[in-house]
Amino acid sequence: MVLDKIFPKQSETYYHVTEDLLIEHKKYDICAKYIGDPIIKYEDGVDAQLRPKGSLIK
Repeated sequence: MVLDKIFPKQSETYYHVTEDLLIEHKKYDICAKYIGDPIIKYEDGVDAQLRPKGSLIK
């Protein structure tokens, strides 16, 4: 990915938006670079699913 090579800081910022597309295109090396802690990511996702809709509590 060109953006990753030329603008790595922006790539880090945009990662959460492009994650599904990167996985679909099997760009696992880029995902590994920006995913952060996968356990925290998983737990945040589970918490979001269990939280009542419209809740501002995180």
